[in-house]
Amino acid sequence: MGISVGTARHRDPRERRGGIFYDRRAGAMKKIIIIVVVILLLAGGGAAAFFFLQQDDTSMAAGEAGQDQASAEPPEATRTDDPVYLDMDNLAIPIIRNRRIEKHVILKVSLEMMDEDAQEDAKPYMPRLKDAFIKDLYDYYSYQSPGEKINTDAIRNRLRVAGDRVVGGGKIRKVLIQAAFQRSAGAN
Repeated sequence: MGISVGTARHRDPRERRGGIFYDRRAGAMKKIIIIVVVILLLAGGGAAAFFFLQQDDTSMAAGEAGQDQASAEPPEATRTDDPVYLDMDNLAIPIIRNRRIEKHVILKVSLEMMDEDAQEDAKPYMPRLKDAFIKDLYDYYSYQSPGEKINTDAIRNRLRVAGDRVVGGGKIRKVLIQAAFQRSAGAN
């Protein structure tokens, strides 16, 4: 009896397909890499969404706090000797009726602030203030009948409420409309 030195045949992880050898482990490795990449993309997207939504939530919470303050009675204003004003860019609103521009309304608005601190607090909010004022004016003019004149008292009150919502209650003393123009769309 001879001792045969057996060589254990290891199973070759490669598979022969049409004369080409394919490594089965490579296919499994590709699947693992794809799964890891998908997980990393989902985690990165989730983290980005979390940070962006967290910023929106804090600004919305500040807006809700300002809205709660705006709905409450504004604190009594202690008059200073010199009023503090914050000038805004002109507000140009096209009035659209029956799917065409009927007229243009242009307003020059300034805000009388409670004090210099309120003025400084409001400066970073100027783009939001302008946006809130334009939205409110679109809303106001959508309910006005055609040909109606500019009602500066109603507009002044609406803009003050909108400003208090953006900046926070008790910072805007008055909304001053320095000039108001309306021009029909056909006029040049």
